[in-house]
Amino acid sequence: MKSYAIFNLPDKASLIFMVTIGPTMVVIAFMFVVRPVEVVLVFFSTPQPSSEEKLLANPLLPRQDTTTDGAVRAKRGKRPRSGENFTLTQALVKGDFLLIFASLILAPGFGISVIDNIGQISQSLGYTNSSIFVSMISIWNFLGRVGGGYLSEIITRDFAYPRPLAMAILQVIMAFGFFYYAMGWPGQIYVVTVLIGLGYGSHWAILPVAIPYQ
Repeated sequence: MKSYAIFNLPDKASLIFMVTIGPTMVVIAFMFVVRPVEVVLVFFSTPQPSSEEKLLANPLLPRQDTTTDGAVRAKRGKRPRSGENFTLTQALVKGDFLLIFASLILAPGFGISVIDNIGQISQSLGYTNSSIFVSMISIWNFLGRVGGGYLSEIITRDFAYPRPLAMAILQVIMAFGFFYYAMGWPGQIYVVTVLIGLGYGSHWAILPVAIPYQ
């Protein structure tokens, strides 16, 4: 923001143009160098013997019509397991998807509302220089994106807990920040900038890697 003010301070319209066009141009420029990464999920299960294998193992078993048996199983259908591809209808009735969806709305949704209005919040509390708190919440947002991914890796790799547990921990931290602000306790603006910025940034580091395994 300061670099923008140095070069384009008199022209306010160029700021809107930069915010609107700049991110799009960056994405288009990196489209040609980013390679897709395929995730291969391996599920270990005990293979079940077929109708033919059971008959060969025990000739006394009555012979069944395998065509009819296969048709019945195909007619019943089979819901995909966690980690496999879901249709929209199948995902909407799955508890994992609903929890992730609610988490995405409640935590980052409320977090971005605070980040976008931190200047007005600081002014309403009597602080004249709101740019300090805007910078503070941006810094903690950045640290959350780095530290949140590291925290989820420790929980998953070292303790074998599911990755969404890290999201739940960060949501509790954010909830405490909102509660502290709602109670009007001393230094609430500092608590809000640290906890909300940290939790909001961490969500965007954990959520993309947690979704494919749900």
